[in-house]
Amino acid sequence: MSKVHGGCAAVNAVPLVPWPCAGTRSWTGLHTAPKSSEATMDNERLKIWIGFVKFLLGTVILGLVTTFVNNEIQNREIELKEIEQLGKFIDHALTEDVGVRKRFAHYFSKVTRSERLRERWSEYYADVEKEFLATQEKKQKIEERLASNEKLKPEVRANLVKQAAVLEEALKPIPSQRGEQVLQAQKILIALGYSIDSADGFAGPQTRSAVKDFQSRSGLRADGMIGAATYDRLVKERENILIREIKEKIKKEGKINKISLIKWIRSETGWGLKDSKEFVDGVLELDIESENK
Repeated sequence: MSKVHGGCAAVNAVPLVPWPCAGTRSWTGLHTAPKSSEATMDNERLKIWIGFVKFLLGTVILGLVTTFVNNEIQNREIELKEIEQLGKFIDHALTEDVGVRKRFAHYFSKVTRSERLRERWSEYYADVEKEFLATQEKKQKIEERLASNEKLKPEVRANLVKQAAVLEEALKPIPSQRGEQVLQAQKILIALGYSIDSADGFAGPQTRSAVKDFQSRSGLRADGMIGAATYDRLVKERENILIREIKEKIKKEGKINKISLIKWIRSETGWGLKDSKEFVDGVLELDIESENK
């Protein structure tokens, strides 16, 4: 059933949205209500999307920053570990001749994990390369002078040959031996009659040549390096020489002056008082035993 109200038909049910009748003025506000609701929903969706994008961007940026910081920390830790490891022998390596330093610089410029350290090693390698080429040129000029001038005085020629040999050794990528052990080995080699200009603790060409000859005579591998086996054999030979010299002193003087022998041993070997005393006591005991036999 419907009722007529004001010339308009009305539904018995409660009207949710009034509808304008024909011939009456249109109610424009009734038509804009659904559009306003849709706009509100669109705004809410936009806010949600903006919030999601902000969260996503924030998460990504935070992740990137965190990754970058972690990488920087890891690189720094790697640098510190490499510096610590290299510090154990880098000072020694960088005091070597140019050939060895060139080899070290080239190696570390390739294998160092830290990019910054690799760049520094590359720069150092470029400098060492220049020094290496300059050393090569200097050696070549000396050799050319030796080859082109046959009237050089013997002492001048010998000096030039020695300079060329030193430069040749400097160009080799093999670390040289130096230090107290080399110094003692040189003293022993000189005592054994080998030709070495001076005992300076640096294993140059003459020292390596003498070591090779000694190794060949002793049945050792002749590589010219003063390793543990070679040094032990040299020390044994030195002790044999000292024993013979002590016996000759006793025989010449006709008496045993133990204090004088200990002082002489210390001056010859650089041993401490205890070692020198034990050595002299051992020699004297051997001498007494041989006499009793």
